[in-house]
Amino acid sequence: MDIPRPEHKARRRRRTAIGIAIALAALLGVSAALRAIRPAEPVLELAGLWTGKVQRGPFVRDVRAPGTLEPVRLWWIAAESEGRVRSIPLRPGAPVDVDTVLVELENPRLERESLDAELELTSLEAEYALLQVQLANRKLDLEAAVATARARLREEELRGEVNAELTKSGLAPEIESRVSKVKLEELGKLLVIEEQRLSSCDGSTVAELSAKRARLDQTRALLGLKRAEVESLSVRAGLAGVLEQLDVEVGQRVSAGTNLAKVSDPSELKAVLRVAQGLAPEVQLGLKVSVDLRNGLVSGTVTRISPAVVAGSVEVDVALESELPRGARSRLSVDGTVLLERVEDALYLTRPAAAQVGAELGLFKLVDARSAAVRTQVQLGRLSVNNVEVLGGLAEGDEVVLGDMQTWSAEPRLRLR
Repeated sequence: MDIPRPEHKARRRRRTAIGIAIALAALLGVSAALRAIRPAEPVLELAGLWTGKVQRGPFVRDVRAPGTLEPVRLWWIAAESEGRVRSIPLRPGAPVDVDTVLVELENPRLERESLDAELELTSLEAEYALLQVQLANRKLDLEAAVATARARLREEELRGEVNAELTKSGLAPEIESRVSKVKLEELGKLLVIEEQRLSSCDGSTVAELSAKRARLDQTRALLGLKRAEVESLSVRAGLAGVLEQLDVEVGQRVSAGTNLAKVSDPSELKAVLRVAQGLAPEVQLGLKVSVDLRNGLVSGTVTRISPAVVAGSVEVDVALESELPRGARSRLSVDGTVLLERVEDALYLTRPAAAQVGAELGLFKLVDARSAAVRTQVQLGRLSVNNVEVLGGLAEGDEVVLGDMQTWSAEPRLRLR
């Protein structure tokens, strides 16, 4: 039979405890070693990075905006009369003069009214001429009546003198002399009446002719209006330039006041820039602008800033001060740079991606002879088109990565090769 030996059990327990202790110690050591091991730094190719150096010197603030060349003088042509489009002689892009016909309208009612007014005027002119003849004849009749009355009065005066002599001589009765005196008085009154009628004839003639002439002038003015309406059916440019736009087609009916076409003067152009809404408050009237027409630069001045925001931008008008290069025309796309201010001594850097005014931006600064890049917080100031002012975090001569490094935003350090 087996004899129990307590020392063997104790020995086995000691061995187990020692093994457990050794395993725990090994586990703790491995854990500490793993904690001590740092992850490897990402490695990037330096040649593939966009970098720039911090500089000190004049810092020019400007705003760049796209735009187009627009005519200074733009003329909308509207229909003065209602009508239907009969023909369209020209199409947009054609050169036009003041009297160039753009659209031909037709309106039978206006043409009929013009013809009626013309016929009425002809009739009234004939009536006026007839009235003049009638009034002239009436005056002649009155003059003849006055002459007749004067002759009869003279004749009766002579007869009265003869009768008076005969009465004195007793050769004629006294009654003859008295009758002669009565006739003289009557003929004198008749002469006065006829002379009064003749003197008032001129006044009545003037009144009758004035009334007829007023009606004649009214009809003539109406005819002129109707003729002008008929003439307006031929819609003319009214301005020498280029036909920009035509908004009707043959057969279309238009009402008076409808805009039919747009004409511009290509000899005088301006630049209309579309400045981003966030930059628009910095643009002021009178600022100098450099306009790039693709084949040359032209200087200008800000003359108008639109109060409205359209599609996130504000329209800014620029008056061009220098001669335009060959090929400049309306609707040509341009780029404008508005000079905001010039700071003579400033620390600045080529504008990095995601730069904002007054923002704090994390940039990777090149260190260790460009073999590594360390993430550095940089305080930015004012912005321009190409550069940004540096207020803190960098010194003159520091070189930083300017491209988008969002992928490595959590890394404090990068290795470069």
